[in-house]
Amino acid sequence: MLKKLWDKWTDKNDAKLRAQHEKRDAELGKPSQATLNNRAVHAAYKGYWKTALAAIDDGADVNQPVDSKTTFNGNAGSYTFEDKISLTLIAMQEKNPAALSALLDRGADKDFIATHSTNGRERKQSLAEYATLNGQTEILGILIERGVVQSSLNRALAIAAREKSYGHIVTQLLDAGAQGYEAALFAAEEAKNSQAILLIRAGQKKNPETTAALPEDTRLETLTSLLRDASPEQRVKMLEALQEKFAAVANDGTKPETTPASKPANKTALRP
Repeated sequence: MLKKLWDKWTDKNDAKLRAQHEKRDAELGKPSQATLNNRAVHAAYKGYWKTALAAIDDGADVNQPVDSKTTFNGNAGSYTFEDKISLTLIAMQEKNPAALSALLDRGADKDFIATHSTNGRERKQSLAEYATLNGQTEILGILIERGVVQSSLNRALAIAAREKSYGHIVTQLLDAGAQGYEAALFAAEEAKNSQAILLIRAGQKKNPETTAALPEDTRLETLTSLLRDASPEQRVKMLEALQEKFAAVANDGTKPETTPASKPANKTALRP
């Protein structure tokens, strides 16, 4: 279906710009990668994706950083907005699943994390989170099919749980293996989203949390993600649960390893 949409999608300005580049390259030779990178970004922002993809095929970096900075002065003060995004996110902002698929086919990072900051205050966002927040089910499906990381799915589930009209996206994410149930349930409860609460509880019963079965580095990533996204009240509950678990381990007859205390330094020996 995507291929059919892509083949039908034509833009005279896109074709004109691509022809200009081809003529220039035939006369002067292949340009530098920096020029190709600029060509890809310029075309992408205009929605000329065939020109952008041609630049990538010629050597532009499909994962090049796309940074922007703007300052707005208003009555309430000055605001500086900085964005560190990617070509994939530009395709998603333009609601173009065909362009996103074409970028992913060329090696674009499906797990890219965008950074948005206002006056230095940063906010991170994965592609799956952006797709969820904006209700882009088709694009989210493409990312899921490509195998985005677990932590990204978990955070996306918490986002979907806050929107009462996103029951279908909650189901889509749960079917894809999203977990992080506690954070998602809390988000649904705060939003008084009864449908999401029922869906998440059913998903939790069907597919219990599997953090303990994951490799150590993945468990650490998941725990870090949960702590980062949790509210202060949730963090307290998590830490209390960890303390109880450690207390149970300490009472099972085993002693934790301890490091002998170091001896105080001999002050006399330290004198010159």
